[in-house]
Amino acid sequence: MESPLYLPHGEVASAKLDRNHLLSEALETIVRDYPPQDSYGQPLKGLWNGPTSIAYLFLHVAAARPELLVASRPARHWAQAYLGGTRDPEAMVLEPSARCGISSEVLAWQAVRASLSGDPAHVAAFLSHVPAVVDGPAEAEWHSGRAGMLYLLRMICHWVPESAPLLQEATALVRGKIVAEGPDWEFKGQRYIGAVHGDIGTLTQVALSGPTVDEKKKLQQWLARLLDWQKQDGNWPVNEQVDPRPYVQFCHGAPGFVQSLKSIRPLFPELDDEISRAITLGNELVWREGLLKKEPNLCHGAFGNCLTLPPTQRDVFLELATPRSVAEARLQDEAHFEKANYGWEFSLLTGYWPGAAWAWLVGEEPEARFIGYNDV
Repeated sequence: MESPLYLPHGEVASAKLDRNHLLSEALETIVRDYPPQDSYGQPLKGLWNGPTSIAYLFLHVAAARPELLVASRPARHWAQAYLGGTRDPEAMVLEPSARCGISSEVLAWQAVRASLSGDPAHVAAFLSHVPAVVDGPAEAEWHSGRAGMLYLLRMICHWVPESAPLLQEATALVRGKIVAEGPDWEFKGQRYIGAVHGDIGTLTQVALSGPTVDEKKKLQQWLARLLDWQKQDGNWPVNEQVDPRPYVQFCHGAPGFVQSLKSIRPLFPELDDEISRAITLGNELVWREGLLKKEPNLCHGAFGNCLTLPPTQRDVFLELATPRSVAEARLQDEAHFEKANYGWEFSLLTGYWPGAAWAWLVGEEPEARFIGYNDV
């Protein structure tokens, strides 16, 4: 019999979390152990891992906590510092067929640069890539495909609202291309369902990017189909062809679905009852099985999972994911909180410390969003 992929937990947190201390600790660790550099080699993957992802994290920190100093400097300083430095030339060439989503270094770097500077020339530089993304071969999904491009467009619009008129046409072109190729999108030849590579992630980015009336009608039909695929235990299959050992994580499974459904629910009032049931059933699973044995992180671990839960339940996970708790758990059992960052210690979405910083930053919000996905 296979051992469970999750750890048991109590019903309530035993003490109030000192989020200010935990946030400062995480950010100080990042700038100490992964400081800004004059040049960066491979791999660089936009908002997924590398200095651009850390720059974006610090941009959020600067907006939410402008008074906070990290290593005696404001967060905005660090956002600018991580955006600096020469990137590997290969990472700064757009290849839509390989990646044009949030993991594209050139697109993410230009989007964060525009968001940080507000310079119209930087917005225009980002928009110059739109024709290649729309006209060339590309995936549809969020991580490497056009849905991620939609997120980056929305990011710039959020941080540079005066650029909205420039961004609307580009958004419509990318959105229309995705819808025209739906609903049976594929990633690397397979039909995925989840947030990172699959249908709900693609649909969510389209829905949050101002769909037309006709596009919205199609999205509603496709969403109804996805809701029907939820299992009795609250989870969703990984893809249509194969359903391996069930995953309870943002990338594949209920956490990504619940995070998505909470964001797009207001856009589909006709499905409100179905969405409510799906969220409730999904979060029951997250609460039961979401404290994963993997090292806490956003995409594949407890940090991402806890964001879907109500704050009181969220704090139970977060209390068990503090640096001290993680260290104690590892001493008790080597299989607890094993690293799962693919060798990228400071990846925003798979590393411990950046994920921790985001969790401490937004953990008290009634609806805690997922950075790079539905935070804007």
